[in-house]
Amino acid sequence: MVEIHPEMALPQFIEHTCLNVLTTTTTVEQVCWEADRHRFRAVCVPPLHLATAVKALYKKPIQVWTVVGFPLGLDTPQAKLYAAQQLADQGATGLEVVPQLIWLKQGDPNRVYQELAEIQQATRLPVRAILELNLLEPAELELALQVCRDAGVSGIKTGTGWAGNTTADQVRQVASLSKGRLPIKASGGIKTLAQCLDLLAAGATALGTSQGVMILKQQQERVL
Repeated sequence: MVEIHPEMALPQFIEHTCLNVLTTTTTVEQVCWEADRHRFRAVCVPPLHLATAVKALYKKPIQVWTVVGFPLGLDTPQAKLYAAQQLADQGATGLEVVPQLIWLKQGDPNRVYQELAEIQQATRLPVRAILELNLLEPAELELALQVCRDAGVSGIKTGTGWAGNTTADQVRQVASLSKGRLPIKASGGIKTLAQCLDLLAAGATALGTSQGVMILKQQQERVL
């Protein structure tokens, strides 16, 4: 758990996100400039714009993440694996993968394990599994976390934002079930400093938001 206070350096936790359907090259360049200026931990951009972000942040101490199977996870495992390998070749720092959550609900977790493990092994990159917490029952979430650990993923992301916002209680539940063995990126509707502090206190180790600049402004105003 993170010890926090209003004066803390929030940028080390913020992953500046740009996954809007209308994202343009100019938008991605702006996001990368903001990430560099404010020393955000990372950016997360659509696969189409990965090369732009990699170029913009070349030799900068900022990670460049992108997504696979976003936002529904309904691509075939073969399509996801091919996409992941392409994105690795293009210079991604890490991959956020939406697994086939319906397989969990249908009682077939081995297929989810295979999908995630194959991507991790083929790319040798950090892989986060995007688990739509708002769509999973408690038993399904516990099973999903076990599958993620077994598959060797480097962490989980709480959602795409398409199925609703992430709460501190959800992060706390994941932290408890995973016993601290899976880093947690909270994502979905994070727009305020108060939300950030609550999520970090609950056990989040990273925050995915498109509102990072505004949140830092809130922090500065609070300090003043």
